[in-house]
Amino acid sequence: MALYFSLPEKKKTKVKFLITAVIVILLGYSLYRIYTEINIKPYRYWYQFVDKNPKPWNVSFEEFSRRNREGYCWADKKTYTKEELKEKAIVSYIKMELLKMKSLREGWIREAGGGYEERSYLSRFFFKSNCGKFQCKVLMISPLSINRSSVFEKAQKLMQESVQKNTEINQEASFNLYDKNRDYLLSELHKVNSIEIKDNHDFLSHIKNHNDLIVAGIEKSNKNLFLMFSAYSLIISSQDKGINQGKFSSTMDEYFPDLSIPKNIDIHNYGVGLYYFSPKKINLHEKYEQEDPQKYGKKILFRNLDNNIYYPINNCGDLLVKPVYFLESR
Repeated sequence: MALYFSLPEKKKTKVKFLITAVIVILLGYSLYRIYTEINIKPYRYWYQFVDKNPKPWNVSFEEFSRRNREGYCWADKKTYTKEELKEKAIVSYIKMELLKMKSLREGWIREAGGGYEERSYLSRFFFKSNCGKFQCKVLMISPLSINRSSVFEKAQKLMQESVQKNTEINQEASFNLYDKNRDYLLSELHKVNSIEIKDNHDFLSHIKNHNDLIVAGIEKSNKNLFLMFSAYSLIISSQDKGINQGKFSSTMDEYFPDLSIPKNIDIHNYGVGLYYFSPKKINLHEKYEQEDPQKYGKKILFRNLDNNIYYPINNCGDLLVKPVYFLESR
């Protein structure tokens, strides 16, 4: 305090300004935190999801829940087959990936604990996106062109074997990729004529021309990407032989009310949880090598990615993004 009074008048003014600015920022942030904590809607993902297949005003809840349990989609006024639900779930999944990449680019979410968490509105202005020059992209590949890349062809064979034999993927393979100045995985995407998907119209027009498709995702590194194969992705019904509804579990609880489902409801009454969507994804990681790639080639590590994650879908094929469900071993 004595030091403050010994300062020249001009410096006192600057110190006052800095102290006032710090107080205003801290007070503003505190008020913002209080506002968001009060206004965050519990179970918001659930209620947003339920709104996609709402109860008609002139239908009783008893009839609504009965027909939901029979697999009826009120929004589209029809009952979808399992194959039709898979097609619609894939569309919903790609929309989710597009939104995730957009949110990463704009800094709304960040990686945390192997998943993603939302940033506050204020922190968005203090932290940059981790996307870098690769810009968190979603791309599509036609299965007809996959054999142009020995790397992606290997990934497809590993995924096929994993699904058929119910085994994990954790394999390293060397490829004749010798140019140390190339971005290998990005070059492989060029070989197969991948198409960047920027909005819903892009992939909907692409889906019309292809029965199967492969979705590629790049988040922040040219050394790492994932492939999702629609041909191997699954729709699992709670009525399927060997599937026990009690085996599906979620990690969300009362500590994350916005990510959870209300405990006092039966989700089947809302046409949710009769089916689950399991996207089959494989992660490709270009390893950093001590050896000279011009002599030894390049090693790629292949691993399963999120293959034990199951998204509950409604009878219209929409995905419930959160909470995430897992299928426990029987």
